[in-house]
Amino acid sequence: MKTGSISSFDEDHMEQWDETDSAMPKCYRRVEIQYSRFGVDDFDFGYESVDTLIFYNKTNYGGLETHIANSYCNALLQVLYFTLLLRYVTKSHIGQPCPKENCLCCELGFLFRMLEDSKGQNCQASNFLKAFSTIPQGAWTQSKVTKSDCVSFETKCEIAAYRLILLYRLFLLQLADGLGLFEPETPEPSLSYSGLIQNFNRFILEQLHQETNTPKTNPKMLRSIANEDDIAINEEDGEVPSLIQQLFGLKTASVSQCSQCGNEAMRMTYPFVVDLVYPKKSIPTVGQSKQFETVIPRKSFSDILHASLRRETPTKAFCTKCQQSQPMVARKILRGLPPVLTINSGVTSNEQAVFWRQYGEILEPNFTDGAGRVATESPWLPKRLGLKLNGNEFIVKELDREPLAQAEFEGDGIDCGVYELTSVVSQIQQEKDIPHLVSHVRVPDSELTSEKRSPWYLFNDFLVKNVTEQEVRSFKGSWKVPAAVQYTRVNANELIDLDSLPSSVDTSILFDDISISKNRTDTPVSHKILSPEELPGPGTLVAIDAEFVALNQEETEIRSDGTKSMIRPSRLSLARVSVLRGDDDAVPFIDDYIATSEPVVDYLTEFSGIEAGDLDPATSKHTLVPLKVAYKKLRLLVDMGCVFVGHGLKKDFRIINILVPPEQVIDTVDIYHIRNRQRWVLFKISLRFLAWHLLNEDIQKDTHDSVEDARTALAIYKKYLQYREEGRFGQVLEEVYEAGRKANWLKSAKDASGVVRAGTPTLTKTPALGIGDSTPESPAMV
Repeated sequence: MKTGSISSFDEDHMEQWDETDSAMPKCYRRVEIQYSRFGVDDFDFGYESVDTLIFYNKTNYGGLETHIANSYCNALLQVLYFTLLLRYVTKSHIGQPCPKENCLCCELGFLFRMLEDSKGQNCQASNFLKAFSTIPQGAWTQSKVTKSDCVSFETKCEIAAYRLILLYRLFLLQLADGLGLFEPETPEPSLSYSGLIQNFNRFILEQLHQETNTPKTNPKMLRSIANEDDIAINEEDGEVPSLIQQLFGLKTASVSQCSQCGNEAMRMTYPFVVDLVYPKKSIPTVGQSKQFETVIPRKSFSDILHASLRRETPTKAFCTKCQQSQPMVARKILRGLPPVLTINSGVTSNEQAVFWRQYGEILEPNFTDGAGRVATESPWLPKRLGLKLNGNEFIVKELDREPLAQAEFEGDGIDCGVYELTSVVSQIQQEKDIPHLVSHVRVPDSELTSEKRSPWYLFNDFLVKNVTEQEVRSFKGSWKVPAAVQYTRVNANELIDLDSLPSSVDTSILFDDISISKNRTDTPVSHKILSPEELPGPGTLVAIDAEFVALNQEETEIRSDGTKSMIRPSRLSLARVSVLRGDDDAVPFIDDYIATSEPVVDYLTEFSGIEAGDLDPATSKHTLVPLKVAYKKLRLLVDMGCVFVGHGLKKDFRIINILVPPEQVIDTVDIYHIRNRQRWVLFKISLRFLAWHLLNEDIQKDTHDSVEDARTALAIYKKYLQYREEGRFGQVLEEVYEAGRKANWLKSAKDASGVVRAGTPTLTKTPALGIGDSTPESPAMV
């Protein structure tokens, strides 16, 4: 990997979009992490190389890493993050008690908070994707079927509807069983990532609806709903729609009409995603040759959207009037428009992709002479749409082509609105390469860092780049195929009452003794839980350390020259986290072991102190909690403004999957480090060596203990404050390096009395220099 100086380059000097060129720009290539002996730790996410002029990220918006199972979701996760209304919902959700262990709404909230703090730093969606991989197996079978799910007319009809719902949920369960939602471990060029992300688009909104829906207490966030007398999903129940239904749901009357007697049955639904349906070629009649086959008629985007929304489908169902199964016609009638309109492209063939590649003429005002209009070419995907309900019918217009019609759709009700394109997810594939997904997102005005640049950004996993609107809406090249599109009401903020969302933050989890271990004593012995009077605030000093176990081993290969190359690093999982009060007593108030349902291939006991059985609720004698409980405690401490002291925290926080603002981190591995010390620059002094030299303490004798390590780091930090106050920290640091050089960076042994003997140290197996002390990757100094 080349790492030449690129500070003189600017984003504006990168390759520009050429509308006339069908070749794929370099920034759309599949990005991959180059692993080294340190795994991901020394990979530079700032840029790739000077030769290709590809900068991974020079923006203020965080990208998402790819070395995680099902990271194809990254493209849509970025879309959801910049859907501000959803971000407000998820952030409100994580502030409230939530007993569900693998709650995707919680995990989205945690991920969104991390992206907010990133300031352009790359992030990982590992905790979300881990929870996502566990959800589909039971989500649909565990959800309850209520009368509000059924057509409430006659018993037979209710039973039929009940069975249909169960079959539908069984279908969704099968869909999630690896083929419809999960990315294969070894993807092939024929894999449709477009299909995967469209399935995920439907799944995630439905799942968020299930997790946030509290029918009797749903907040009335949509102002039009708050002002309605009839707000029911099912008019018999009088339930308030869920927050997800209020944001994304197209309020729809699903009507089934018997073809024999004309009897109609209706129920209200809130579909979250519109699947586009394209016109088909006419089939030649008998005697006609294929040359007379009718081509697919040219249709505008609004034509296809309109047809997809009002689709009529023939079916067969039980008629309560005929008292038997009859042919039915099912149709949908729009009753309300959402603030956010989500559309799946449904492109499965080249004929359907042709629609997106075509351009059409539009008329724009001619401002040069103040009169008349000029014809220009515009992409098929419109920038603005107008939707208006008119009884049982509705109107869809492309305001790009009919700008004077915009006034017709302005309003703040549920029956009329102007929608603006805010995101596009596309599948990228060049020739026979393995496809991948990117998203184009229009960053909200409130989060733009420069008014001089386009508000549109490309998110190609951890490559983030400013792009033009023209680039977003163009699909001329066959290498780019649309998957999902999002439009947002231009007055969405006026439609939503954010004050209706819970704004208080529940901090009781910090004061509760939570453990799922069946063998732990009633009172924790390793820590003393905080009292409400000790609630932390901005600047509260705490010491922290974490231990990890390996869920899979690293994969390597031997090159032709005999050197070893890492294909994939080991995947580590949080196993224990300890947080101590920052006062002189340094009493722990969190000492949680983390339960895991995944098989552990290596407990790394020499480095972690974790042994088999420690993470099993049936055998553990420790305070054992689900990952979300431990994470939520740390998230609260970060949001409260606590300052964390520790040694090698960068890697700890990375594996925990939390981003702590730099001003809230005091890392002793950086404090006791001379950056310009030539060959030592890449290596950091170990906690064990610092404890031996500065504190005359011999730690980590047999194994690691996170409480001991956190307490030691805190003591070393306080030594640093003492040395600074005395004005001799620089001298002490030089002495540390001199002692390390003389000892070959191996700590000295103690005699039987426990006194540290000066002079030539005895060799030990523990390296004194490394990137961290809690993980087996920490190398000896070379």
